[in-house]
Amino acid sequence: LARLSLANLLSEANRLSEAQEEYEAILRDKSDHAPALLGLGVALRKRGKYVKALETYQQALKLESEKRNLRVIHFNMGVIYDYYLNDPSKAQEHYKHYLELGGDPQKLKV
Repeated sequence: LARLSLANLLSEANRLSEAQEEYEAILRDKSDHAPALLGLGVALRKRGKYVKALETYQQALKLESEKRNLRVIHFNMGVIYDYYLNDPSKAQEHYKHYLELGGDPQKLKV
């Protein structure tokens, strides 16, 4: 838990390579750690590694059960498809899941 907190703090401070190292260390010990996968996906997205971030989010979706985290994953996947990969249909699919999970519709307004 301490390592995950450190990784999250590093990510929030945009110390992304360090955050990525911490998330990857967690995943070496426990490859099915959904919160670490979510955090790694965020760090990869921020670093412009969109395809790898999507792969990481897909892994997290398979493992995650917490509604809040599922919402965040779908929102972030929607953003990648919408803004970086120019795939509006996939973006809409993830935004739809985000809203179904109780996401804030105001976050989707331009």
